[in-house]
Order: sequence, then structure tokens, then C-alpha cells
Amino acid sequence: FDPRLSSPSRQRHFADFVADPIAQVQKAYQQFGIDWTPECEAALRQWSEGNPQHKHGKHSHSGEQLALSKEQIQERFASYINRFNVERT
Repeated sequence: FDPRLSSPSRQRHFADFVADPIAQVQKAYQQFGIDWTPECEAALRQWSEGNPQHKHGKHSHSGEQLALSKEQIQERFASYINRFNVERT
């Protein structure tokens, strides 16, 4: 995996963003030393409300579409999965 991604401030789980995007962006601001203002939160809330998940349809993909088995994916990305505690499905 790319060593530039080793900083926890650069890693976020997608499920966490879906569950609470405001909190995740606020954490990123804090980690990068950027002021979090009421205007930031208002703008993000407005954007989030206008851009719900699947607004333009649901996208899905699978390893099979790429001719990869679940085992091959787990093997190829094992170091990333383990390092960042990615949920295995």
C-alpha cells in the first residue's frame, strides 16, 4: 500500500462518512489544524442535504466483475485491510 496513507488523519472509513459526514469532516479539520466554524458546518449540512447517497442512482461493483475472487481481494489488500481495520464482507 501507499506509505503516504499511513497517517490516521488521511484515513476514514466510508461507513463512518455515511453514518455521520459532519463529524468525520470536523475530525479532519481538527487533525489538519483548520478552524471549524458554524459557517463550515452550515455549508456542509446544506451540501449533504442536497446530495443524498444514491442521488444519481446506486452504483455497485463486485470482485467477480473484475475476475477476482473474494480470496484474491483479501490476499492482495491484506496489509491495507489489517492496518486500517477494514471490515471484511
